[in-house]
Parts: sequence; structure tokens; C-alpha cells
Amino acid sequence: MRLRDLAAILLAVTLLPGCISERLQGLLPPVYEYTSLLVPDGGEDAAYSVNPDGSMTYDEEGLRVTVRPLSDAELNERYRNVSYQDRFSANPFTYGNWRDPSLGYTPNRFTVFEVEVFNPVLPKVELSPDDVAMRTGQGEYLTFFGINREDSENSLEDYYTLNRGPGGNEQYRFDQRMG
Repeated sequence: MRLRDLAAILLAVTLLPGCISERLQGLLPPVYEYTSLLVPDGGEDAAYSVNPDGSMTYDEEGLRVTVRPLSDAELNERYRNVSYQDRFSANPFTYGNWRDPSLGYTPNRFTVFEVEVFNPVLPKVELSPDDVAMRTGQGEYLTFFGINREDSENSLEDYYTLNRGPGGNEQYRFDQRMG
């Protein structure tokens, strides 16, 4: 009798996780991962090339500019000390490890690009972010955010001032983000 009970318990333990995971699959929100793909806009210009890592390079004699989108995971690692505090995350570019309970995932706060300029020949190159705009697949034009109010029409300082709540903790997180 004990051997049969042991076999029944063993069978239940092996089948139970599969049954539970099928039932929970409809209850738990799906996990999404966003990617940003860069596509040159301006025809078949040989100066632009899309690299295997997802970055785009503009290469002209004496100048190379590479633009690479940074994922939220990369930004969270770069700002590790302020990104893993759930809803109190002070990461200036992402929501950290906080998940929106109504959506079931972490939405993107900003799209961040790393720009690398390699200039072995030309005396000076000025790459002003004021003149840069990004056109999305839906036809929207997005402009850059400067850090301070004086830098641009859109600034991180204005954004976080408007989103800041009252109290000392909110001021502390604002100071961390602006730092």
C-alpha cells in the first residue's frame, strides 16, 4: 500500500508543475522586449551602413559617425546603483526594474542613443544635437532632450520637475537624476 501511495505522489509531483504553468499562463502578463532598429533615410547613399550589432555608421573621407541605440537593460547596468529600487528608481533614462501593474511590463521612458565620432583627418567636427531629429516608422519626428533648460526646447530638468512630487524623497531622486 505504501509503494502505491509513493508512486501516486511521485506522479502528481511530476505532472503538477505542467498543469499549474498552463493555468498560470493566462493569468500572468506576457513579458515584452523592445528593440530599436535604425534604417538610413535618404535613399541608397553609400556613406550609410547598418552594422550587425544594430548600429548605423555614416562614413565619409576623414570622418566616421556611429549611432547605436541603447536598450533599457544596458542603461540599467550603466546606472546600476539607482536602477534596482523598484518604483523608487532614480535612473534618468529608464524606469529601472519597476513594472507597470496595469500593463504587465516596463514601458520605455526615453530612447537613448550612443554617438561615436571618429575624426582622424578633419581639424574639427561639430555635431550639434539641436539639428538632429529622428523619424519613427509611424512618421513622427522626435527631437532630443537636453539636460538643462537652457540647452534645448525639451530638457530632462523640465521633464523631471513636472513629474516630481512633493517631499524630501522626491527632491532627493530629482537630484540623483540630474546629477
